Amino acid sequence: PNLEEQKLSKSDKNCFVDSGDAFVLPMELTVGTEATIDGLDKALLSMREGEKADVTIPPSHGYPNGCAFGFHGAGKAIPADKTLVFSSLHLVSVWSKAASKTYDDILTAKIPEQLKFCSELKAKGNAHFKRGRLDAAHVFYAKAVKVLELQLSLPAEGDRKTSDSSGRNTHRVELEKLAAIILVNISAVLMRVERWGTMEMAADRAVQIRPDNAKGLFRSAIAKRRLGRVAEARRN
Repeated sequence: PNLEEQKLSKSDKNCFVDSGDAFVLPMELTVGTEATIDGLDKALLSMREGEKADVTIPPSHGYPNGCAFGFHGAGKAIPADKTLVFSSLHLVSVWSKAASKTYDDILTAKIPEQLKFCSELKAKGNAHFKRGRLDAAHVFYAKAVKVLELQLSLPAEGDRKTSDSSGRNTHRVELEKLAAIILVNISAVLMRVERWGTMEMAADRAVQIRPDNAKGLFRSAIAKRRLGRVAEARRN
């Protein structure tokens, strides 16, 4: 399933509280495979697609010994024997792995197939965005960016001479353009929910990939202005 998580912001000495915006993108998990803590696995299995719920996870089903890296590597370190409390845990979508291509399938495919796959995800995200379904739009955009960013991080021509690297070089501009467009779309989703810091990050990443991306520069300027950094916004 895909889900969005946000820690509950309330004071309780027995509960772990992290009110920071640690979970920017929806997470993708496979239930029943120990991909996450036992308590969250059980909570997801009890929820329906589209449902939101407040979830309390006791230490025995969370991190009885604590976790130095935070929940799934994000946020503050979690002390031992703390109850985890999530507010508005949103199960955005559910699908069968047998009925859809996995990341492993896509990442071992040829670059043109990956571009087609990511373009289809972008189109689905756009359709949800137009209907005001921002969570669902974010899910599709995030999946596409994950594939594209991985390809862009792989060795370029001159670093490794293989058929894969040469194919990647041939399609490098297409990969960059599509990644930048989708990151700008993510910034539009974040603008709607007024997450200015993460909106700025998405827009700036789009500009880093494609410096000629005017929408990325414009969205970054909006976010910077909202964050009170007017001089930086003007430079954009």
